[in-house]
Amino acid sequence: MKLYIGGVYQGQEELARAENPGLPCYPDFHETIRRAVVRLTPQTTAYFFARGGLYGALGDPTLRGTPAMASLDAWLGDGDPLKPWALAGELAGVYEKYQAWRRDWLLRWEAGADQDDAQARLWRAVAAGRDYRARRIHDYLARFGRDDGPLPQGLPKRLLVFATLNISPDVLRVLATQARVGT
Repeated sequence: MKLYIGGVYQGQEELARAENPGLPCYPDFHETIRRAVVRLTPQTTAYFFARGGLYGALGDPTLRGTPAMASLDAWLGDGDPLKPWALAGELAGVYEKYQAWRRDWLLRWEAGADQDDAQARLWRAVAAGRDYRARRIHDYLARFGRDDGPLPQGLPKRLLVFATLNISPDVLRVLATQARVGT
C-alpha cells in the first residue's frame, strides 16, 4: 500500500517528509504518472521548445506576415533581437499554463481553429508534429478516463489527497482514473 502526501505551504512538504520517511509526496506521484502512465519527458513541454520553436517562429517572416500577426510584427519590427527572445520566454510560460488549464484551446488551435488569433498561429507553428503535455493528457484521458475503459497500469492502489488549493481539472481527471485502480 502506498499513500501520497502533499504540502501546500512552503516548508510543509519538507516537514511531512521528515515526519513520514519513505512516504511519497505529490511530486513523487506526479513523477510516477509522468514516467509510468503518460510518459511525459521534459522535451514534451511547451517550455522545452520555447527558445527554439517560439523564438524561431517569431523570427519567421512568412508567419509574421500573416494578418493575425500584424500587431506583433509591428512591435518586433524594430530589429531589437532581445524582443523576440523575451517574448518567446513569456509565451512559453503562458503556453505551459494553457497545457494545464486550457488543454481544449491548444488542441483546437492545433486542429486549425482561430486562424485570426496570434497565439493560435504561434502555437500551431511550434506544436506541429510535436508531442506535448496537453495532447498526451488528452490521449491518456481518452483511453483511461471512461468508467468502462481499461485501468491504467503503474499507479498505486491507494492515494490520499488533501490540502489542494490549486489543482487543474486535468489533474483531477487523472486522479479520478487512479481512484478506479484502487477499486
